[in-house]
Amino acid sequence: MTVFHSTQPSFAVPRPEHKRPAASFGAFLFSEAVEYWLNGRHSISVATRRDYRNCIKNLVPAFGLLPLVDIRIEDIERYQQTRRTAVGAVRINREIGVVLGGTLERAGLWEEIKRFYEPLPLPKTKRGIALEPEEERHIWQIAAANPHWKVVYWCSLLARNTCMGTNEIRQLKMGAIDQKDFLWVRVQEGLKNAYRERTLRCNPDAAWALRNLAERAAQHGASLPDHYLLPHRSALGTRCQPDPTRPQATFLWSWRKLRKEVAKKFPRLATLRFYDNRHTACTRLLENPEIPYNAIEHMMGHEINSRTKRIYDEDNNYEKATYLLREGTQSVPELFPRRPRSSGTRGPRSGRTPGARARNVISLQHL
Repeated sequence: MTVFHSTQPSFAVPRPEHKRPAASFGAFLFSEAVEYWLNGRHSISVATRRDYRNCIKNLVPAFGLLPLVDIRIEDIERYQQTRRTAVGAVRINREIGVVLGGTLERAGLWEEIKRFYEPLPLPKTKRGIALEPEEERHIWQIAAANPHWKVVYWCSLLARNTCMGTNEIRQLKMGAIDQKDFLWVRVQEGLKNAYRERTLRCNPDAAWALRNLAERAAQHGASLPDHYLLPHRSALGTRCQPDPTRPQATFLWSWRKLRKEVAKKFPRLATLRFYDNRHTACTRLLENPEIPYNAIEHMMGHEINSRTKRIYDEDNNYEKATYLLREGTQSVPELFPRRPRSSGTRGPRSGRTPGARARNVISLQHL
């Protein structure tokens, strides 16, 4: 009897863990399986991978010691009820639907659970805030007075006067701006969709803000076209130098502090987003009948004839329509006399006219 010997060594070289077949994958503990699942996600960004790591950190205490085949819908529902006391529905749905669900799907176990899984209801989406001129003026004055908020001040001016979004500003590179006269900026990265790629002209306020940001970037080592206008900050408490090859992670911490200060005078701005600078800019453009829709679509980066810009215009149109409806009844108030006001009730404010917001961009450099 001939015995055939294997030409392979006595020890077997294991295949990459993220390539394991689904049959054996289901027997893994969740704490092990989720690592294999994450290691198999090669196309995600660094920020997304960091976010998934935070999700795993929260999921492991509840599911870490359970084999995937033993995870039931009851365990997920219990996790939802416990976790919602600490975070919102968006975060919980991401942890379960993306991370836990993706790991179970790798083992072929998610489809059965998915039939009974109900994501937590999301809060209603709030529309953006269109700032009034006096609110804007107060924001700029507060921001200009604090040197720690100069970056968010310049970025706010740039967003307000060019209709750029938050990530579009954060991803700007030195080669995408006019470094001589600061008369234009080319939006190429940080795009939400293909229509957002566009070249925008800068008015004097936008040019002033862009010039200050470019000078700051040069001081932080940005000298090449591929360097970012907002270089990555060095870690606090270290001697590391700023890295112009990476964009600044965020400037929203300063925005939140600025917003808190502004809300002392205007409480409705306590939830103001940086993105509302763009919302305000679009509202002002739509209030001016001399500006055609195609110009607004280009500045905003909207698809031609899209529905999006009309959302900005609805509130302003409703206010004007309400006043127009009364035009036919102004001659007959005596037929339907109004109830007399009590002595303590305030009368209407004088000078209140429909669409009384400022039509033009406010000049801000000399505040």
